[in-house]
Formats: sequence, structure tokens, C-alpha cells
Amino acid sequence: MRLNIGSGKEYRQDWLNIDVNKKFNPDIVMDMRSLMFPDESVEEILMQDVLDHVTFVEGKEVLRKCYGWLKNNGTLNIRTPNLSFIGREASKGNHEAIKWLYGSDGEGHTNYDSNLIRWCYSENSLRIIMEAIGFIVIDAHTENLEYSLRMIGVKRI
Repeated sequence: MRLNIGSGKEYRQDWLNIDVNKKFNPDIVMDMRSLMFPDESVEEILMQDVLDHVTFVEGKEVLRKCYGWLKNNGTLNIRTPNLSFIGREASKGNHEAIKWLYGSDGEGHTNYDSNLIRWCYSENSLRIIMEAIGFIVIDAHTENLEYSLRMIGVKRI
């Protein structure tokens, strides 16, 4: 089984697509904080632009659950706003960075409760959390002109 948590507009065939917002027509409409799956039942988890929508404590709990659900050698693939870059750009007065930080396109099209930014991560902070849970980080890089951070972790027992 492969999970696309926070699927939004990116519905993936042959994946279980999960989103809190029913307007995206996911397979399951549910908040990721409430998800439950059997331990070691998932091969791959994709979380794109969703981890930032829960608090720091809730995010760590979701990552712990993901670790438990994954089979040995299963992967967790995360994309989240890159706090280091956004902070640097916002301090320069870059209004685009400020819009990213607050989860808005600036036009009101992305203003709905589930789209609020509740926490952001730098590469270092996310790596520390993932490694403390037990993941081996196999890739970390920036995307979207450095606004996004991609981190991939593997569960190895």
C-alpha cells in the first residue's frame, strides 16, 4: 500500500489518496492526525505540502505514526516549506516569501482553514526530528526556487 497524505489536487492512481478537504475528491476524507493503519503495512508515504499545516508536536506524532506504518525499507517522502530560505527572503522584504510563510497566494484563493501554516522546518530541524524517530535520511534538497524542502527518509530496522 502507498499513501498520499494531504493529496490535495495531486490525486495519484494506485495510491490511497487522503485529504482533509473533500473538494479534492480524495479516496479518504480525514485529518492526517486521525489516521490509523496497521504497523508495517505501508511501502511508501508521500506528504507534500501538508506537514506544515499541523503544530510542531502534532507533526512529530504524525511522523512517528508514519514510521510505525512503514515496512522495513519503506520510504517517507516529504515536501514542506523551507523555513531557512523563506526567513532569509522575508527579511529582505520579499512579499512572495511572506505569502508562502502564511499559506496564501495573496489573492484569497488558498484561504481555507486546513491551509493555515502552523509550523515550518529547516533542513536541519526536520532531519533531527526524523533521525530521532528512527528514519535514515537518504535525500534532502530544495525545490521551487528554494521555497520548498524535500526530505526522504527510509525505515531500517
